[in-house]
Amino acid sequence: MNSWRLKGFYYATQISGILALAVLAAVIYFYQSYFTFFSNIPLALDFFGIIFAIHLAMFVLREIFHQNIFYTISRYAWVGFFFAMIYLTGGPDSAFIFILMFPLITSAVDLDADATKEMAILLTVLLAGMITLFPEQLQSPTHILQHIFRVTLFGTAAYYMYKIVKETLRQKYEKDQTKRKFSELIELEKVKTDFITVTQHQMRTPLTALRWGIDDLLTSQNLAGEVKGIVQTLGQEVDVSISILNQLLRTTEVEAGGFKLNNETI
Repeated sequence: MNSWRLKGFYYATQISGILALAVLAAVIYFYQSYFTFFSNIPLALDFFGIIFAIHLAMFVLREIFHQNIFYTISRYAWVGFFFAMIYLTGGPDSAFIFILMFPLITSAVDLDADATKEMAILLTVLLAGMITLFPEQLQSPTHILQHIFRVTLFGTAAYYMYKIVKETLRQKYEKDQTKRKFSELIELEKVKTDFITVTQHQMRTPLTALRWGIDDLLTSQNLAGEVKGIVQTLGQEVDVSISILNQLLRTTEVEAGGFKLNNETI
């Protein structure tokens, strides 16, 4: 059930991403006057077309060859697309820097700690270096301080997202380990119970036969006193052995919950 849900979520994400790109590109193309925050609308539409083609191609290739490399390529292509959009909407001063969280969220949803860590480092480094593409901002101490604060804030958020994924995986691992050990204990308990039960039944038959043989000997009038004493001692040891086997059986039944003592006056 969980695998089907994850697969459904994957398909929903991929298909919705393809449709959203097509719809948004069409809206920008037909209503360009509403998207004046793009410094170059034709270039922005070109980027939309590129990421649409890459995303669709990688989705189809992954479905055909079942290789995660195509999913990874698509993920990093989206990173490039997001930075292109930020560049075209003002760079470090863009109001759309928040879209850089989407690649991190995708990695976190996949519960891939390594991918989340790599993505966090890559995004933080690229965001920090973006200001170098805008020389006029490098000449302003105010812009530099704002950018440092912005990068620090983003890096901190990315770091904590990585820690959340790592802690989630640790708890999942501990849960799986506990479940596995519990299953091993149940199996070990079953083996122990089976061993005791088989041993009890296998030993009871010869001990009972031995007890009958000793009783027959004791009723014989031909036994000397010394021999009779030895036979009686053997009989007592057999009784002790049978008693131990009975206790083992009772213990097994009590542990299994199928044995209950009822005291009655006889």
